[in-house]
Amino acid sequence: MSSPRVLVVDDNRDLADGIAMLLASTELAAQVAYSAESALSALEGTEFDIVLSDIRMPAMGGLELLQCIRSRWPLTKVVLLTGYGTVDSAVDALKNGASDYVTKPFDNDEIVRVLRRALSSGSAAGGFDVAAVVGDVAAAVA
Repeated sequence: MSSPRVLVVDDNRDLADGIAMLLASTELAAQVAYSAESALSALEGTEFDIVLSDIRMPAMGGLELLQCIRSRWPLTKVVLLTGYGTVDSAVDALKNGASDYVTKPFDNDEIVRVLRRALSSGSAAGGFDVAAVVGDVAAAVA
């Protein structure tokens, strides 16, 4: 069985590359895109199991990317990442089909754990505990 494929999307190149290096040390195979537009191009040519995307990026943001992925690749899971987490944005992300939501700064183990949990859930947009996610976001922004 091949390794699950993760597309890491963030306009912060150092962060995106760092996450890809972290994932390379696990059983997850990662590719990086530095914009939502580049991510869409990558998705056109490669099948990914999950996309880990920043929410705030120039031009197209992560929520818009999430909507594109949901409509064109409905089986691809999406986890959103942000340094500007609010309870409202977490709820919006989950309502729009994100598998999970992570706030920056994050712990490396947390990213791996969230991705593995999303990959093990049965549906593309599910398997999360809304109360736990909202609680985590509320604690992060407090």
